[in-house]
Amino acid sequence: MVCKSLIMTVSAIISDEKLKTNTLLENEVKEAISLLDRAGKMLMSSSTEYDKLEAIIEPNFLFVYTWCAFDLHSRLDDTGSQQLLLIKRFANSKCCNPKHLLQIGIDASQGPSSNHEVAIFALSTCLSTLLALPSPDYASVALIVRKLVSLSSIHGIDTNDDATMETYKQAYRIMVGLKEGEYPVEEAKWLSMTAWNRAAVPVRMGHMDEAKRWMSMGLELANKVPGMQTYRSCMEDFIAGFEQKLSGA
Repeated sequence: MVCKSLIMTVSAIISDEKLKTNTLLENEVKEAISLLDRAGKMLMSSSTEYDKLEAIIEPNFLFVYTWCAFDLHSRLDDTGSQQLLLIKRFANSKCCNPKHLLQIGIDASQGPSSNHEVAIFALSTCLSTLLALPSPDYASVALIVRKLVSLSSIHGIDTNDDATMETYKQAYRIMVGLKEGEYPVEEAKWLSMTAWNRAAVPVRMGHMDEAKRWMSMGLELANKVPGMQTYRSCMEDFIAGFEQKLSGA
């Protein structure tokens, strides 16, 4: 099938670039995009509905097509909204699975051509899909939660504080009811300690209620993590002293 050949040709171009650590020139990027556009037109001429493409082409080929298009368009200016639309269309298709979204989310979260909106969408959608499964892969869940927390930190604590807190709360809700160690212990410890450490900035700025909110979040997470008894005791003592100091101020 000509369509598959075009997709694999573009995939090979990108793979060769990464292996040789050479950067494609702008005209080479546009040529590769032109090849993908030809493949896309062939797909859409066969089916007007994106979700029916699995009857024409194998799911993995559609993923490769989407991933290549995302990678190439990320190198051009003013294509952010086009990238997000591309990933949303793929996410809504039956061809998409959590592993696809995880790879897209990780790729979109790093590198010089990162796309914050695509990364957040792909990772959040992947997380929701995983949690809806009868037996979620909690290693992948933990990886996604860490990525979401890190993304909000990279793009500014001040503007994403509520969103960041919600990610920590979601992690806590995930841990509730799980067997000990079912959620990766080191990742749970990381969440507890980073939540606790986020209180430092509000304290310096005199935002004591916000500081206490983060301390409490850190302690709540620590209560769900085996092996953090000493940390929990120190956290509880610190919070008690902190509240006493505030009440006497």
